[in-house]
Amino acid sequence: MFGSSILEVAIGVVFIYLLLSLICSAINEGISSIINKRGRNLFEGIKNLLNDPKFTGLAQQLYTHRLVDGISKEATNPAKPNRAPSYMPSKTFALALLDLLGSQGVGESWKAIIDQRKAELDAAQAKLDATPSDPGLQKIFNEAQAALEKAQENLQKATMAKQAHAEAESAAQQVTGPKDFKNLQIASAKLGKALAIGRALAAEFPDPLGNIQKAVENLPDGHTKQSMSVLIDKTKREIGLVSNQVIAAEHQMEKLQENIEQWFNDAMERVSG
Repeated sequence: MFGSSILEVAIGVVFIYLLLSLICSAINEGISSIINKRGRNLFEGIKNLLNDPKFTGLAQQLYTHRLVDGISKEATNPAKPNRAPSYMPSKTFALALLDLLGSQGVGESWKAIIDQRKAELDAAQAKLDATPSDPGLQKIFNEAQAALEKAQENLQKATMAKQAHAEAESAAQQVTGPKDFKNLQIASAKLGKALAIGRALAAEFPDPLGNIQKAVENLPDGHTKQSMSVLIDKTKREIGLVSNQVIAAEHQMEKLQENIEQWFNDAMERVSG
C-alpha cells in the first residue's frame, strides 16, 4: 500500500505492539482489581505513614473512621466485609486525622483551662472583696464563676471521653488484621462513641491547634509524632502574623489541614512509585 515492504512491516509491528500493550494493560488492571493491589499498597503506605505496623493504633482508627469507611466498597452492606479503598483523597485523610487527634487531646486541654478559670475567679473575687458594692465587679465575678463551672463540667465529659477512647483502644487490640471484619466493626463502634464525646468538647475549646498539639504529644515516639509536630510548628509560623485570635484559630486549622494534605500527598507519591 505504501510502496515499501519495510515500511509496511514496521507499521504492522507497531500496531501489534500497541495491541499487545493494551491487552497487557487490561489484564494487569483486571488482576489488580481482583486482588485489590492498589488498596493493599495504600493500606501499607498509610500504616507506615502513621507508624502503626500492627494495625492497632492510629492507622486502624483512620480506616474505621466514618469518613474513610464510607469510601470503602460494601460499606453500606453490613452483611458483607468492606473492601479497602484503592484511593483516598488527601482532604479525607486530613479531616479524619484531625478529628481523631482533636477528640483525643481535649481531656488534657480542659485541665489547663480549669486552672486558667480558677485564676480568673480568684482575681475577680479579690477585686469584689475590695469593692463589694460595685455591680460591674459583681457581674465579672458571676461570669468567672459560671465559666469555671462550665469548664469543670467539660472536664467531667472529657473523663468520659478518655474512658471511651480506652475502651476503643482495648477493642483495637483484639483486631488481628484488616480482614478481621467482626472485631473491626466492634472497634469502629466504640471509636465512634469516643469521637462523638470528644468532638463536642473540642468544638468548645478556644485553642483547637493547641488541643491537636497535646494529642500529638501523647502519640508513640516515632516519625509520625515528629512529622506532626513539625507541621504544627510550620502552621504556627505561617499564621503568626494574624492578630485577631478568633480569625487566627480558624486559619490555623485550615492551614494545618493543608499541610497535612501535602504531607499525605508526598507520602502517597512514594507509595505509588
